[in-house]
Amino acid sequence: MITGVYILDGNKAKFVEVETGIIGESDRQIISGLKEGDEVITGPSRVLNTLKEGAIVKKQTKKEGEAANKTS
Repeated sequence: MITGVYILDGNKAKFVEVETGIIGESDRQIISGLKEGDEVITGPSRVLNTLKEGAIVKKQTKKEGEAANKTS
């Protein structure tokens, strides 16, 4: 099984294969595959599971202390 993440490449999603280490309940240690400065695309799994290589994505930044699932 290939393990990877999508990173932001300009305004598009790019799949990068990674090697994982320790896996917790909601966190994973990435041992290799990413380089400094890579911006990993995060979000709900229902959205990430439909993401495709080359898809145009809009970057959103979460303010410090803001809830992850804010709906306003």
